Amino acid sequence: MTSQQIQLKIEYYLKNADRGLLDKVPLPGGRMRLLAANPESYLCNYAVAEQWLDIDETIEAAEEEFAGRGVSPCRFYGAPDSLSLDMLRPAFARHGYAVKELRGVRMLALAGPVRQVRDDGYEYSWQSGPLDEEEQQFLLPTAGNWGLGHIRRQLRRGMGRLLFARREGKLAACLLVTQSGDTVMLSDFYSPLDWQNPPLAESMVSAAVDGAWKNQAALVFVQTVGQGPFALYRRMGFEPVEMPPVWWAVKGTLPVWLAREE
Repeated sequence: MTSQQIQLKIEYYLKNADRGLLDKVPLPGGRMRLLAANPESYLCNYAVAEQWLDIDETIEAAEEEFAGRGVSPCRFYGAPDSLSLDMLRPAFARHGYAVKELRGVRMLALAGPVRQVRDDGYEYSWQSGPLDEEEQQFLLPTAGNWGLGHIRRQLRRGMGRLLFARREGKLAACLLVTQSGDTVMLSDFYSPLDWQNPPLAESMVSAAVDGAWKNQAALVFVQTVGQGPFALYRRMGFEPVEMPPVWWAVKGTLPVWLAREE
């Protein structure tokens, strides 16, 4: 698979993976993704500016739609098919948006064998059905109520699976594995892996990729932040993928978590 094919597959995934979970609302020069039941979730509620038609009209239409759904603040996301932030900065400034480019977010992909690692001190299991009480309590501190709701929807609609690791019967780690077509994304967002425990983290990634191949995947990719995760995925065989920088534009001021991101 060429680097261009890999990039196109990732772009297609990021544009379409959530279409069965979120409302897709057309804008004059773009689109919105909305899940008003999760007003705090930036990953669920955002707008994308795809075309340079009337960008002011696009921003105003997004603000009106967000307000009508009770979601605040309005936010735009730098998806792979979005206009560049440099093009949009003047318009965002006119409408009172704070912007942040996340240079530390990097993409890696794997289209072949993964390095085989297994930590014999752990037992691994896949969950594709309803979460039991223990699993919910394990995810809750990081995922929050809205995150748990999002995971439940993915499981219920067959769009994702969870890989759990247990040690002596106690939950120790989790990876969310979501698939669209033959492309799979690994995410530890809801339960961060312990990068200070490489044997477990590497074993989880190895098991998750094996599960993806068995589920007819042709490409597995991840988004990483920080040198620890990046180095680990490189050891596992993942290769960096050149993608446009991730950015957010938020009406008013940036939230604390986004302001401090590097």
